[in-house]
Amino acid sequence: MNHKNVYVIRMMMFFVNFIVILFMSIIIYETTELICDHSMARDFLENIKFIPTTPWKVPVFSLVLLAALILGVGIREKFGEYLRPVLYLFSIIDIMLCIAIMYYLNMSYKGVMLLPIANIVVYIEGNKKKYMFLVVSILVYILFDYDIFSIKFNLFSINDYIQHYTFTQRLYIFGIRNVLFSLNDVLFIFFMMIVIQNQVDERVRLKDLYDTLYQAAEESKISTIQLQEYSRKSEDNS
Repeated sequence: MNHKNVYVIRMMMFFVNFIVILFMSIIIYETTELICDHSMARDFLENIKFIPTTPWKVPVFSLVLLAALILGVGIREKFGEYLRPVLYLFSIIDIMLCIAIMYYLNMSYKGVMLLPIANIVVYIEGNKKKYMFLVVSILVYILFDYDIFSIKFNLFSINDYIQHYTFTQRLYIFGIRNVLFSLNDVLFIFFMMIVIQNQVDERVRLKDLYDTLYQAAEESKISTIQLQEYSRKSEDNS
């Protein structure tokens, strides 16, 4: 696997997710200030299902959790060969950290779950165990969705904040948000393409190596037969 390319793509994904969390946090904080400055708190509280998380907690807790996720990657990159017995534990921690991030964002963004999926592909060895972790991560990605959770739980939507801006401002906000979401998805697709291509290249390399060894073995076999034949003729002549 071209480790450098894979690592660069993953770091770009972390950076995009940092921007997404920061962007959503700014929207929440600035909108709260806007509501307070224009004395719209009462109308805002009447239009939402429950009291949202204190604005400053969203960026602080989400970014701290993301930093912990990045730290875990750094530890595995530097000490991975010494930590093989606990790599599975790291994957579980990755998933739990991302669930916590989604919680503080009220399930308004689940693209962060692509990070532990990428980590599983890179760090978990053995197809059976890797597939098991991938299935769990994909299920979390599918099920931990605002539209699904809001059916049973009182969740606060980021859209409740965005609705307080003008029509033009909302267009810009939704546009930036969608671009960031799509960029994260595209980076993940690039990551998987590189991983798959590297696996194909590795299989081709192994096949070429096998063919080379097979050819060398055949040539050695022919040489042995020729030596035996030469030895037999030498004995007959003597």
